[in-house]
Amino acid sequence: MAAARLLLRLAGRLESVSFTQSVCSLLGARQEPGPWHTHCSLERGQMVLSSTSFPGASERLPIQPEISTNRGVELGVAVILQSSDQTVLLTRRACTLRVSPNLWVPPGGHMEPDEEVNSPRTQPRDLSGVTLGVG
Repeated sequence: MAAARLLLRLAGRLESVSFTQSVCSLLGARQEPGPWHTHCSLERGQMVLSSTSFPGASERLPIQPEISTNRGVELGVAVILQSSDQTVLLTRRACTLRVSPNLWVPPGGHMEPDEEVNSPRTQPRDLSGVTLGVG
C-alpha cells in the first residue's frame, strides 16, 4: 500500500487523511468568516498541514512560486465550498498557466475592475457551473 501523501499534525501527532475526509474542521475552520491560518511543510514527499506552527512549517509551501507584487491584481477571491457530505469542490488550473500550472485549487481568481463585490458567489459558477444561493 502506498504511503499517505497528506498528513495532519493533530496534538503533535502525524495522522493520515483519506481523500474523501474533510480537513477543514480539523484545521480549525469555523462557521464564522476566516481567515483561518494553516501551517504546512513537505516531509519526505508528504504534505503536512496543521492549525498550529511546528518546526519547519510555514504558511506557504516551498513548492509555491513567489507571487509578484506588481501583477496589477488588487483583490483575489477563493471559495471553499463544502457540501453536506463534507466533500470540497476543487478545480484544476490549466497546464498552460505560468503560475502554479496543473494544480487542484478552490474555485477563485481575481476580480475584474467592473465586477460586483459578490464575486465570491459568482466565481464557482463561472469556473465550474455550481450556482450558490444567497443566505
